[in-house]
Amino acid sequence: MDYPDINDTYKIIGGDAFINAGYSGIGIRVGVIEEKRPILSGMGSDSNNITIVPNSAEITGEHPTMVCGIIKKFAPSCSIYTYALGNSPSYVVDACRDLINDYSVHVINLSIGSCYGMYTEFARRIDRIIRNTKVSIVVGAGNADTHERKLDDGEVEVEIDSLKTNILGMAGNAITVGNAKTNGTNPDASGAFTLSWNSCYDEYSAINKPDICAPGYIHIYDYGDYGTSYAAPHVTGTVVQMMARNPAFVDQPQKIKAALLASATRNCGTTFFEDRLMSDYEGAGVVDAEFCYRLSKAGRSTHFDATSNSDSFTHDVYCDYTTKPFRIACTWEAAAKGSGAVLYVTNYNLTVKKNGVTVAECKTNVSTGSNKYFNSKIIEIPTSVLRENGGGFYTVEISRDGEFKGTGTVRIGLAWEQD
Repeated sequence: MDYPDINDTYKIIGGDAFINAGYSGIGIRVGVIEEKRPILSGMGSDSNNITIVPNSAEITGEHPTMVCGIIKKFAPSCSIYTYALGNSPSYVVDACRDLINDYSVHVINLSIGSCYGMYTEFARRIDRIIRNTKVSIVVGAGNADTHERKLDDGEVEVEIDSLKTNILGMAGNAITVGNAKTNGTNPDASGAFTLSWNSCYDEYSAINKPDICAPGYIHIYDYGDYGTSYAAPHVTGTVVQMMARNPAFVDQPQKIKAALLASATRNCGTTFFEDRLMSDYEGAGVVDAEFCYRLSKAGRSTHFDATSNSDSFTHDVYCDYTTKPFRIACTWEAAAKGSGAVLYVTNYNLTVKKNGVTVAECKTNVSTGSNKYFNSKIIEIPTSVLRENGGGFYTVEISRDGEFKGTGTVRIGLAWEQD
């Protein structure tokens, strides 16, 4: 297969906006957890500032080489600490803690795991790590389990057995990434992105995944491959860029996630629920790193710390134009109880007002005909509404809904920008 080159895929989603402005990821530390070590000798200058964590497995492989190389394409000056170990979810969770405690990483990429599709103790532990350390964790949604079936004419057909999400990507606080196939180099063309046939999404559990998609068909160095493993580092690279551009994004995983979701104005063509601008299959759509550059440059984000006694928050956001849609995203730490298909997640409603009058709102949190929960809300105010109400300041109201209030402090992230 003729895989798209990394020089194209990172530009298609606008990753060159940061590079062209001089932001190369310097000072940002990235953790990468894999089964094998990257082949540093084949990475050229990209191997600079890559540290193999002691006690890592000795065997090298193409997979970690590609993952690290994608991140380096977005942020050539970042420092990567790669931990090679087995694929056990328990080992991966422990490795996350080691990378945070021993190397003070700011973001971790997990292109590793197994597909299960249920909220388990491993997802809960990832959620706790993010809540307690404020380190962003980006996870590949997983690739479909398949088997081959021989047809009557002797041809072999691949059948899908399961599209259950990665057991680690079920963590509500993680940024879980699906695989978008790029069709050409113009991101605004019709059909520019399609969802990969094997990109996993949650089928059976109560929390909906993935959160977002990114290019996952990739050629880098001498290797070509596809999967959510390579979509995830496109998002990790964007996160690194945002942190490098604006240090206020460091230790702010919910604010980062809100910015990513706000950026996803393009999608892979699956069905979206109009009342929440999310799809069961691809989340918010395809990440737009250039949008994230503008958002982080303008500082158009904030956060709130909610407790069981905090019911609502307000914040004024500024709309520059009436000729472009205005995107606002809110996401919050999942303070969940329960497990498997029985899960309760704190829920917040999002309302936008101008001069005290409601102009847009997103109050639903459940997919039509299911019990799947999100810990995010997205509003896009169309140009028709903006022309009617004018530009300038709008007030965002974030209000808790439902009986479950969670425990401790819940961090809420808010981000806004225009395409």
